[in-house]
Amino acid sequence: MTKVGQLLFEEGMEQGIAQGMERGMEQGMEQGIKRGMKRGMEQGERKERLLAVRNLLKLHIPESQILEMYSRDDLKTARELLKDQEHSD
Repeated sequence: MTKVGQLLFEEGMEQGIAQGMERGMEQGMEQGIKRGMKRGMEQGERKERLLAVRNLLKLHIPESQILEMYSRDDLKTARELLKDQEHSD
């Protein structure tokens, strides 16, 4: 390979690596944004469920009825939130 050919080859390799890195970073950012949005939505939905269960507890709805729509974990956490709220009032 001639010196000119070698230089062109090396320049092409550098450009290819730089472009690959740029594409990889863009894809990584897109994936990060999507994951972050999904996680935020899941956290928001959980918060809404816990507030709903807490309100049902405040209204003295029987646990059996609450468990028809919500999980035991939601019920337990909502009870803790309610207890913390009562202690802070």
